[in-house]
Amino acid sequence: MLLAVKVLALFVTAALCACTSPEPTAIVAPARTVDFARGVGALRNPGKLTLAVPVPRVLGPIVKKDGRYTAPWGRGEATLTLDVPLHDALALDLRMGRPQWGATVIIDVETGKVLALAEHSEREPNLPGAATRPLGKAASVFKLVTASALVRARVPLSKEVCFSGGKTRMKMRDLLDEGGGRCVRFEDVVPFSANVAMAKLAGRHLTPELLVAETRIFGFGDRVLPLTVDLEVQPSTAVIPEDLFGFASAAAGFGEVRLSALHGASIAATVGNGGVFVPPRIIASVDGEIMPMPREAERVLDEQHAAVLQAMMSDAVSRGTAYNAFHTLRRSPYGRPVVVDVPVAGKTGSLTDREVDLDTT
Repeated sequence: MLLAVKVLALFVTAALCACTSPEPTAIVAPARTVDFARGVGALRNPGKLTLAVPVPRVLGPIVKKDGRYTAPWGRGEATLTLDVPLHDALALDLRMGRPQWGATVIIDVETGKVLALAEHSEREPNLPGAATRPLGKAASVFKLVTASALVRARVPLSKEVCFSGGKTRMKMRDLLDEGGGRCVRFEDVVPFSANVAMAKLAGRHLTPELLVAETRIFGFGDRVLPLTVDLEVQPSTAVIPEDLFGFASAAAGFGEVRLSALHGASIAATVGNGGVFVPPRIIASVDGEIMPMPREAERVLDEQHAAVLQAMMSDAVSRGTAYNAFHTLRRSPYGRPVVVDVPVAGKTGSLTDREVDLDTT
């Protein structure tokens, strides 16, 4: 099934967000003159030689000019893929919200074009990069990665797990408790963001090695293919502990996992694109310089695998934790979808820098 993320992948962080470093590409800078000493071997008197000094191409400050967004690129000027009305509306929304660090990123799933890269920070108003730096904790958004690992491990969607507690903090006894409480099926853990249920499933069916491997598939740490080719983006990081409690907590979204808004949008786009990762790009054309070489798309999930994750994300909007944000009446069977033209899918998560209390007693 193709969802709204098939058209646009949207990721918003209202607290902390952000950047993977593209491989620098050498260009010829202004010549540098070097005066070599005389009398060395055959180079008795080579005189003054001119050397070309490699300089990495990086995208300069983004500015609005003549109704479009542009930025310096090397010795030229790049016209960007940003959709001006959309980007401006989201930037205004962030300024009105006044987050400490906030960003909204929208990507065209099929082409990888970045249509919006809005950001605002009350804490660092003059420092750009809130959308491309992994400042925010991934929190429950990381459940998508864990759910993908569980699907890969062939855990049945009908698998039921019972739990209690764990809404804002998790204790070891929550993982060991087998009786009472609420019971959910695996297919409902992501839509309703059930922390303890996800932790229990991970502890029973995964290992730290398997979860680390899944984070690599979704682009945490260094990828074979960089996240983008024309933006400076710091890698998102995921620390997966070896001990049972630390591992299970991280799998549920309570770990030291940090995610940029751009990377979050890329994860949503990969799922929405049927498991094909298309590296995001923001440069549409360049005047006076060579265009950056596009990166090849890469299949990271098979279609059936991606379809399972799509269904989970769709349920999060239609009946799960994102219901209130996309319907006119809160928790009502009579609520109408706010977006009516296309189906919507997503995953909620509280991305803040406040430390979560993980009581190991």
